[in-house]
Amino acid sequence: MIWAFGIGTCAYAAYKAETILDWYCACIVVACAVVPAMLWISRWRDTFPIFPVFAIMHVFHYGLPYVSSSSDVSTFNNDAKLTGALTIGGFLIMATLVWAMIMRIEVTANRRVPSFNIPTLKRLLPFGLAIPALFTLSFVSGTIWNLGEWNPVLRAVCWSLLFIAAYIFGALSGKRELGQRLQLVGLTLLTLNILLLWISLYLFTGVLVICVGMVGYVVGGGRVPVAAFAATVASVTILHAGKAEMRERYWSDTSSEALTASTIPKFLFEWVGEGFTALVSPSENASLALADRTGMMHMQLRVQEMTPDLVDYMYGETYAMIPSMLVPRLFVPDKPATRDAAIRMNIHFGVLSEEESESTSIAWGMAPEAYANFGAFGMVGLAVFLGFLTAWLTKWISGAPPFSARLMAGIVVIAQIVNLEGDMATLIVSSMHGLASVVILVLAIRVAAPPGRGRPSPMIPPAR
Repeated sequence: MIWAFGIGTCAYAAYKAETILDWYCACIVVACAVVPAMLWISRWRDTFPIFPVFAIMHVFHYGLPYVSSSSDVSTFNNDAKLTGALTIGGFLIMATLVWAMIMRIEVTANRRVPSFNIPTLKRLLPFGLAIPALFTLSFVSGTIWNLGEWNPVLRAVCWSLLFIAAYIFGALSGKRELGQRLQLVGLTLLTLNILLLWISLYLFTGVLVICVGMVGYVVGGGRVPVAAFAATVASVTILHAGKAEMRERYWSDTSSEALTASTIPKFLFEWVGEGFTALVSPSENASLALADRTGMMHMQLRVQEMTPDLVDYMYGETYAMIPSMLVPRLFVPDKPATRDAAIRMNIHFGVLSEEESESTSIAWGMAPEAYANFGAFGMVGLAVFLGFLTAWLTKWISGAPPFSARLMAGIVVIAQIVNLEGDMATLIVSSMHGLASVVILVLAIRVAAPPGRGRPSPMIPPAR
């Protein structure tokens, strides 16, 4: 299946590519991205495919942009394009080697991993899905929960809680532990969360929530939710096609329409209509606007072209901000926000001015950030770090019960790792916020558990 995906993607790239070089560059990234999945299938298929999924995501963010209509990638010369593809390919191969070396090390499994009791999780599930929905609704409409600089922290905690709740809902559904009423309530709240994320144009975050829920379903029931997967692909295809028009209409600086809670249904109907229109009769300008916001390869090419001749390396400036970001704002009110690292890079490389950075955010990704700081050495260091991190995380959660705090903590970190649009600050800070959500969940379970059942029960993981 993985070979079919790789061959099919290269065939699609051949159909879309304007030049042989563009097709060749796309195939380099695709080939290096599917190798971890092949290794995982042949040797470690009984573990979570964290690194293989992370690698395959590079196909969409760094491979296919070569053959899209994005003017950003097409403006670079052939030498820059080839160098960029080889850099990303080398990064993936280096990370794969580190990941495989760590995965080969035998580790004694923890014999007693606590697992939460299912009745308590069922009682808390509606709250775990309702709280993120209320926050996202207030975020979209701008009505409540306006906490200023605390908003990013609250958003990270709420969305991490949503990932955990989506996983629990999927796992309980897979085990057929939910009654008809709770199943309907959970599905309604989960759908509402996803729609609100998509309305906020956080399309990838909404898809990630669905993927986490499907992972839980597979873990709980051992079955793949084919219908849910097909519905997700169809929905994302339509919405992605109309995203550029809706962004311009509602979220740009020149937008003429305001989005409120009462206009959400109208917004959704318009978005679906624009998506169908774009798929049936695509506009050249809309296609370009959409492609410009898809993928991270143009940022990688920009950094490699400018450093060090036009702009000097940042020498760890964005990484040095991370420790202060981890300090609670209660103790350091003026600490840097998570997005400040991306702002520094946007200003340093002339992507945005200081004034534009106050209202506009452009994602970078960890690979361009590593090159911006230390060049090729930064890419090597990032490959070693991510290879080790994903391998260690895989071993840490392997064999853990489906409803254990360990597996839930792993889920929220995995959700940040596979988000290739996030930089290192986003990965670390959002992961810490996610772990805080797990701690909150553990405390809530201890409070909500009936007398005599306040502590999670230890379970022995299956033999490996």
